[in-house]
Amino acid sequence: MKKKCKICGKEFSVIPKLSRNRLYCDNCRYINCLFCKKSFLIKPSGIDKIKFCSKNCYTKWSKGRKKTAELIKKMADGHRGRKTGKFINCINCGKEKYKYPRDLKRVSGKEYFCSMACKTEFMKRNASPKRNNKEEEKKWKRLVFKRDNYTCSLCFTRGGKSLNAHHLEKWSEYPEKRFDLRNGITLCKSCHLFIHSKLFMEWAVQNGYGKLWSCY
Repeated sequence: MKKKCKICGKEFSVIPKLSRNRLYCDNCRYINCLFCKKSFLIKPSGIDKIKFCSKNCYTKWSKGRKKTAELIKKMADGHRGRKTGKFINCINCGKEKYKYPRDLKRVSGKEYFCSMACKTEFMKRNASPKRNNKEEEKKWKRLVFKRDNYTCSLCFTRGGKSLNAHHLEKWSEYPEKRFDLRNGITLCKSCHLFIHSKLFMEWAVQNGYGKLWSCY
């Protein structure tokens, strides 16, 4: 029995009792996988779309391949109306890159990077001076402790390994006073934690001591 393929128009033979309802020839029903070259059956609607026999084959084929900007934009346009990501500009190198929603959730604030290498480079370049000047900070702490006779300025506890040097003016807002002896006082660990607590800060602001006991 001869039938005409609905896709390519070629005639093909069918067994009347077994496949009389077939509308497509074998060339249109079976294609070769782009990765493993295995022949597999597809639906007529997927002839121009499906290229792989399985998701595993597609994953192996796409591993190590970089998606072009056109392909990424095409994929993004195909998901319009859904919860999709967006194109971001790396704050380190300025490169534009598409970020998926799962990647955007992991970022606090609006600091986006195209890669971990860019993030590491940016963090090293913009690291806090406090971390880059450890020797100077240690020297400043020793001088503050010595000036205050190793005594807490609140509870007057003397000595011990729990002494901290507290900045009266904020570390982030007054870089010129970071290592100024007049901007530091000696506190024990308990008192230092207490004055940084929300309860103490509310009291300090209400009584006009907010600036004096500011947190760095």
